[in-house]
Amino acid sequence: MKKKSSYRWLIWIILAVVLIGVALMHILPPYIDRWKSARDYDKLAEEYVNDESEPDDGKQKKKDWWATDVKVEFDKLKAENPDVIGWIRFDNQDELGINYPILYSGDNQKYLRTDLHGNSHIAGCIFLEGALTNLIFRIITTLSTVII
Repeated sequence: MKKKSSYRWLIWIILAVVLIGVALMHILPPYIDRWKSARDYDKLAEEYVNDESEPDDGKQKKKDWWATDVKVEFDKLKAENPDVIGWIRFDNQDELGINYPILYSGDNQKYLRTDLHGNSHIAGCIFLEGALTNLIFRIITTLSTVII
């Protein structure tokens, strides 16, 4: 009788380990993918974005809000991927952490689940919608015609 109950505990322990393993196989991949994606974008920002601004000590005269000392090396970035059309960045990197390239491929699916390099990522990339660029082009053309 004693041996039978010890086998039951062993079976329950094995079953619990298997269930925990299956649950982890379904829960961990999105977190790992987001971590890899964040690491890749941080590496991109370090490679292609140069922040030449000086820290604000309160004694300097404030610049205009649109003036920036941040330079993005678009030539090198476009050599890596010609679909890059811009860069979005907020100044307070510690708090917001927004520092990403903007891509345009002409369709709305290419960068939905892939990164700048074409690797599969759950988060994808920030991209410009295909229909939106046509509208922006028409507005710019209309404005330039009216101004001239």
